[in-house]
Amino acid sequence: MHGNVIFPLPLPVHIAFGVLGTIFFIAMYAKKKSFYYLLLSASMASTFLIYLCTTKLSRSILGIEELVLYILILVFMFIDRQKAKKKEKEQQGATENEDSNS
Repeated sequence: MHGNVIFPLPLPVHIAFGVLGTIFFIAMYAKKKSFYYLLLSASMASTFLIYLCTTKLSRSILGIEELVLYILILVFMFIDRQKAKKKEKEQQGATENEDSNS
């Protein structure tokens, strides 16, 4: 059995996981409206570029692109978490104000 020297998964499995993952993250973006889901779908889809990268330079550029995407994903996840915490505190404050006014 010959392994894939370009990507650690066989091509059909990589395509299946990549397409399913991309569709999943696009659906999650449609549901939750968090930008990092679009970045996740882009990073999943960009793994297919490994088959077009034939030189060491192009693979290095692809690796840097993936690294930048993952850093952006973490940044936007952190921003979303901070927004959610702020919204939760505002809701708790509004609930406490309603309770004290009663």
